[in-house]
Amino acid sequence: MAYKASKVSMIRYVAPVSAPLDPPIPFVCECTTVRMTASDWVTEFNKHTQSYNSLQDDGITGGSSAIDTGSLIFSTTRFRAWHHGELTTFPLIYQKTAYNGVTLPSNVPDHNETLQWTSASHAPEEGLPVKRPNCYCCWLTKFKLSSLDPGSGNPNPTIHYTWLGFEDGYGVEGSSQAYQEAGFAKWVPELGGWQPAYSGLYGIGNAVQFLTMAPNEDQTKTIVTTRRADELKPGDLVLKCTNTEANMQTGTDCLRVTATGSASAYGGSRKFAHQIETDWPQNQWPDSKVRGAMMLENGVYILFTPDGGQY
Repeated sequence: MAYKASKVSMIRYVAPVSAPLDPPIPFVCECTTVRMTASDWVTEFNKHTQSYNSLQDDGITGGSSAIDTGSLIFSTTRFRAWHHGELTTFPLIYQKTAYNGVTLPSNVPDHNETLQWTSASHAPEEGLPVKRPNCYCCWLTKFKLSSLDPGSGNPNPTIHYTWLGFEDGYGVEGSSQAYQEAGFAKWVPELGGWQPAYSGLYGIGNAVQFLTMAPNEDQTKTIVTTRRADELKPGDLVLKCTNTEANMQTGTDCLRVTATGSASAYGGSRKFAHQIETDWPQNQWPDSKVRGAMMLENGVYILFTPDGGQY
């Protein structure tokens, strides 16, 4: 089932005010916009760098050991690219026969293999345009596409990742007992069974980061910070582009996280992208450790912030 956005009311969440004698009311974050300043993209976001586990051969390991690759994006995950926000995937970029007359590789990795895509060898100009905050474009400059496949008699590798669901209906799809228990399926009497509550997303790497709302240290105002996928919880607000239509009007709204969970994939043919890099924000703020910024299918922003600003 393909993801189709449901109508969501973008409520501005405002902190409640209590009477002087009332018990304190917990601070409630409001929706605010990320500032395009060094105080956010350097000072604040650099606090939350992640140690992305390096896989053997810079992307793959055989054997039965578990893999927790923070920069993982599954190959089926669609994201917004080009200036009009066209949906694409990392394998489609590899498989695309031409982009502005430039021929790209037609193969995709298989059997514990890693391929590297770089703008220097495969795309014109500065790279491939992808969407980033606040609905503008930056250049995708590098990524690696890998396969988790037991192949050749190797034991099944295991990869851990995060399930997410958002109030617009975008999220991990499934109706088995595990999805039911995690809140990713709903009972539909007229259909006589459990049905997926979300669609469009297989899962996402544990340390992929989202722009989220949080109180400042004094709990007097809302600030924008980053949070790992596996740190998100129902009720959290994440930043997204105002709309994902063809005109891609610039602007920012918030979307509520409504379901979270953890999962593991065992063997099979698991293809994913990792070590994703864009030219922005480091081309604007060289001291920023954010190495990549992108937009998922439903307009939600994701970031990649490795330790030291390098994978």
